[in-house]
Amino acid sequence: MRDVWTARNNNGDLHFKSHYYSASQTVDTPPRSADVPLNGRAVKPGIWVMWYSGHPAVKELLCEWLMAWVRAARKTENGKPAGILPGSVSFPEGRIGGYAEHWWETKEYDDLTAMGYTATLYHVIFAVWMETRNNELLEPMFAALNAIRTNRATKNTQPQPGSVEWAGQIHDNGAFFDVVEKWRAVSGDSQYDDLLRERASGMMRYHFDGQTDRLKRELESIIEGLSVNVPMLTTEVLFTDRVSIPGGAALTSMITGSFGNPTYYPLHAVTWDGIGDEAAVFVADADSRSLNAQLYAFTETPHTLTMRLWRLKKGEYEIRLTDEKNEETFINQKFQYLERGQSFDLTLPSQRLLKISIQQLRVVEMQEYLADLAIGPADVARVKPGILSVTVHNIGSAPAYPFTLHVTPPVGLTIRKRCRGIEAPLDLTAKSKTFEITYTPPSAKGNFLIELDAEKEIDEISEWNNIFLFHAPKSDEE
Repeated sequence: MRDVWTARNNNGDLHFKSHYYSASQTVDTPPRSADVPLNGRAVKPGIWVMWYSGHPAVKELLCEWLMAWVRAARKTENGKPAGILPGSVSFPEGRIGGYAEHWWETKEYDDLTAMGYTATLYHVIFAVWMETRNNELLEPMFAALNAIRTNRATKNTQPQPGSVEWAGQIHDNGAFFDVVEKWRAVSGDSQYDDLLRERASGMMRYHFDGQTDRLKRELESIIEGLSVNVPMLTTEVLFTDRVSIPGGAALTSMITGSFGNPTYYPLHAVTWDGIGDEAAVFVADADSRSLNAQLYAFTETPHTLTMRLWRLKKGEYEIRLTDEKNEETFINQKFQYLERGQSFDLTLPSQRLLKISIQQLRVVEMQEYLADLAIGPADVARVKPGILSVTVHNIGSAPAYPFTLHVTPPVGLTIRKRCRGIEAPLDLTAKSKTFEITYTPPSAKGNFLIELDAEKEIDEISEWNNIFLFHAPKSDEE
């Protein structure tokens, strides 16, 4: 994105140079040389990097691109209402509407009315807002919501194309409100609840007033969707991105406490290992400081599952597992939540409706950016009998200071190698170091356990990727 797709236009704004490009080149001639909202789909990997590590360079790059769109939205040229995103911006001229006749169009491509495409830019706006809390980024979303309010008030079913009412009409759909719902869930801002109620998902409606009718209808649509033509959803599918099961998002929200499309910026509060068809869960509400859910085990005996927590701020918490009527307590203890994805094992008594409550007691201050040592299947190889090559990465946003690499061969003692450290990839270039580990006997075969920073000298984003089990065959021919 930084080196190929984007550049500064004649106004000094950072825009995509085209909407027709590969990883290494762009088509920079009209009418392709225009930035469009769907370019938001191309930056999804950056969103996930930003979510994972808070990478400052990625954050800055995405924010600068989005602010160029905000400035384009503020303009009123070519008859565009102030605040509304245009359909395209030509490069390098910066013309609103690109090379098309109207402000909402993209010549020889989909325009603003293709809201499924336009919504991708709103998703990126929400994602970067989550990481920066730069409220200027939300201006286009608020302008669109105000336009919806204006259009609903006029009750004009055929507004003049290009007018404020028309902009409100084309935004008044599920794709746009999917983003609005995510923003509402995080911000708690109720100023647009009157608009959202009509479009709200079943889970959001449950949060509004406790009603479950819409949620039940969404669940029923899953049953209906799977009751016929199952092969067309499974074995006969050629393009899986065209498979959709109505109501599936409702299950995701119920089980994880998420809202909206999770592929652009995840909001899941919790995930579970061990539910299967042996247990059920309903996350009633969750935010950065608390979680409340209902649990039920269908088994004849107590059932154990693992809960992984994702959205809580680092701190000290109290967890309570009780029956629904608070008559019996099964867990009541404090714990430190210091790593995203941290797990907690729960044993559920058989066939009793339970509720789990997690509440923050105090915040634990931690560094804004952390290192993250990582190792995977492609990073370990036996270069010759008796020698392993081990590559260690730092995929975090802070330097990984000196640490110890542990290699435990199938037989013999653990080998320890002191490593000076690995810089953070702040320049968007991967940072890693490769080490040679000598072991005896050279003919050893079996599993080699490789551990990074087993002494926990380094504060990391995650330690899940610090351990790898490498299998060395008896010979290279095996």
